[in-house]
Amino acid sequence: MKLNVESKLKEADLTVLGLFEEDKHNYKDFNQKLSEEISDAISKKIFTKKYGHAYSSNLNNSTKRVLILGLGKKEEFTLEKFRKSINKSFKYSRSRKCKSISTNLLKISNFNTNLLGRATAEGFFLSEYIFDKYITPDKENPKVKLENIYLEYSSSKELLNGLEEGEIIANATNFARDLVNEPAIEVTPAYFEKLAKEISKKNNISLTVLNKKDMVKLKMGGLLGVTAGSDQEPKLLILEYKGSSERPIALVGKGVTFDAGGYNLKPSGHMETMKCDMGGAAAVFGAIKAASEMKVKKHIIALMPLCENLVNGSAYKPGDILR
Repeated sequence: MKLNVESKLKEADLTVLGLFEEDKHNYKDFNQKLSEEISDAISKKIFTKKYGHAYSSNLNNSTKRVLILGLGKKEEFTLEKFRKSINKSFKYSRSRKCKSISTNLLKISNFNTNLLGRATAEGFFLSEYIFDKYITPDKENPKVKLENIYLEYSSSKELLNGLEEGEIIANATNFARDLVNEPAIEVTPAYFEKLAKEISKKNNISLTVLNKKDMVKLKMGGLLGVTAGSDQEPKLLILEYKGSSERPIALVGKGVTFDAGGYNLKPSGHMETMKCDMGGAAAVFGAIKAASEMKVKKHIIALMPLCENLVNGSAYKPGDILR
């Protein structure tokens, strides 16, 4: 998916236009027939310009569609509402299997240019995320990917920087999402260590790893106790990004890669979500990854205590349903 900045609204499979409550034009200058449709939909109460409302049209029975988004009152329109409007645009395009989107949402919004670019990229790339790694593709009905997004706006360094930053942040978030969504048989403390080594080499990040022997010497009873029943050894990963010489900001993320809940094993319907107990570690991992790629001028240390909590874990083998 590529974000393209255009001086004029470009033709695409889907054109997304925004309307504030104060707007009276209903895009008469853009297309007379569309303007009449919007006015008719408003009079019949099919559509309103309040935030969250939407109206779609396929002008002249064309394969290309137009999506009108109600944005509410201009003074109440926030950057978060803008981001959610981008999200709605993407979801609609996916449902219609569009390969391209053109939108004027940036042009009609009154926000800081850099933040506008960041919110745009975040909105699109976060919306694009789907975890289907283990799903067999449907050959008879292949997925259509959104390839190009055309943003009507005056191109500037501030906007382009914002788009780049937003993409980095979204990709780091999706990186953390992948870690949480992967099965526990895959994401173990050792898997985190392997991934940390790969990420630290690509980015300006140093990595220190404390293994079980180190923890015994340091009398780290908490981590050792939680992992005592598992065949997976604990790890403490320390990732350090030195974007400045100032005192560091410490990020600590819980990394229990699977939590069986001690002797009180979780009932059916809850056991499968226990792999999510490493979400904190995934979040700080993504955060320091994003900070390094954005070259943030901060000194950041991310600590990820990683362990697996299983009762008699050594009795389970890779591939067992519990793991």
